[in-house]
Amino acid sequence: MSLPDVLFDVDGVFGDFITPALAEVTKLTGVTYAHDDVRQGDIMESLGIPNEVAEQAYMNMRREGFCRSIRVYPGAVEGFNALRDVCKPYIVTAPLGGPHWAHEREEWLYDHFKIRRKDIISTSAKFKCVGDVLVDDKTANLVEWQLAHPTGCPVRWEALSNSSEPWSGVKTNNWQELRGIIIGLGHALNTKG
Repeated sequence: MSLPDVLFDVDGVFGDFITPALAEVTKLTGVTYAHDDVRQGDIMESLGIPNEVAEQAYMNMRREGFCRSIRVYPGAVEGFNALRDVCKPYIVTAPLGGPHWAHEREEWLYDHFKIRRKDIISTSAKFKCVGDVLVDDKTANLVEWQLAHPTGCPVRWEALSNSSEPWSGVKTNNWQELRGIIIGLGHALNTKG
């Protein structure tokens, strides 16, 4: 039995990028925002942050140590580990840029999830990555990927940050439910072949 190739986004699925990003905005503006204030995929746009502040915040996030300091969401390690026997997992993550981000992301993924460098794809063009499933919290990424891979299964990882965006496809934010989705897809793929 062949296992499905499952592509996983990182920020918003495995780790909390929003909270430290908002801390950078607070440093620049003095205004404090909470994680749950973000109701769209684009953090800065969601909060009406001016472009020049957003650009500076993102520049600051490229500093050494920022990516490694992102907190893992509770249950993500255990949830991901429970999927290893039902799929071949790969990471597709959009690098923020700078000299530290990609390397620190690889270290972070290995330290927390034991994901090896050879299973990590750093790209903003996630639609170019071939797989059976894409799990992502950004609706735009899923739509673009689905257009490029019409036989694939895009799964939106549900969060407040995407709650205002329409999505009629498969969605969950429960690791056990995701396991069931992947198992079902695996059975369908194996009965086709």
